[in-house]
Amino acid sequence: MFPKSDIPTVSSMVFEIDLGEFNADQFHALATYFSSLAHFFARLAAERFKADEDNANGYTWQTAAIGRPHPTVPPPSSYRAIMTQAVAMTQKAVAGGADQVRAIAETAKALGVNPDGLGVLFKNEQMRHANTVRQRRNIAIMKAAGRGWNNKEIGQRYGLAENSVSRIIRQMLEKNPPATVGGSTDVQST
Repeated sequence: MFPKSDIPTVSSMVFEIDLGEFNADQFHALATYFSSLAHFFARLAAERFKADEDNANGYTWQTAAIGRPHPTVPPPSSYRAIMTQAVAMTQKAVAGGADQVRAIAETAKALGVNPDGLGVLFKNEQMRHANTVRQRRNIAIMKAAGRGWNNKEIGQRYGLAENSVSRIIRQMLEKNPPATVGGSTDVQST
């Protein structure tokens, strides 16, 4: 590599070409190549200047989708933060009776995020919430069974058929076998 002071820059590069080796077509191709390089570096410098100017004016990647800074949305500290905010806003709109697809589209437009990405995150959050509710219900069923309720009573309490209660209890016991005391799995109530 070059020492730091000897690193060539575009403006300081000098090309030595023996023109005797080139015919007119090759020379024209070489001139076109160097001309395109010069245009490329000029465009690069212009884009860098524009990016610096945009950053100074508060134009960020979050506002790129709508083409201007959104006056009511504070800039998030990260992508995750804005998407969390977007999911929460969508949930609130859907809870208020709005159509799910329309709520996702309007929230995405307001925050300048991708509506497809927001839709996926919203669906994931719905599934996570449903799984949490189901888990809590299953734990409550296990507690009721531990208190001595029969499957019919538990089913009536939680709106399930007796066979569903039986299946839930069986699956919960398979996942979490009862603790053994002295080698026995029998649980005695006192």
